[in-house]
Amino acid sequence: MDELPSYLQFKQLENAEFAIYFADGIPTPARLVEVSDLKTDKRREGFSLIFEVGLEAPVTQEIVKVEHPEMGTLELFLVPIGRTATAIEYEAIFNRFVSRE
Repeated sequence: MDELPSYLQFKQLENAEFAIYFADGIPTPARLVEVSDLKTDKRREGFSLIFEVGLEAPVTQEIVKVEHPEMGTLELFLVPIGRTATAIEYEAIFNRFVSRE
């Protein structure tokens, strides 16, 4: 995919399964559990994604490859933000201009 997907494109995939490739290059199953609108107007789009990954995932912040059958492959900067009894939560933040008006 040449351009990063929009908030609405990610929102349609909330609760979908993804594969995340951490530094070891092995696909790790992940679920997109939350897509939150942070700041969107006619000039800017801001949103966050929260993925849940199993406890075997590394607790590091890094640029990773993220794959989804419909969306293709993207590179995202993920930061671990929490841990539950069964998963580690990672967040990606998007802030970008969408218009020059």
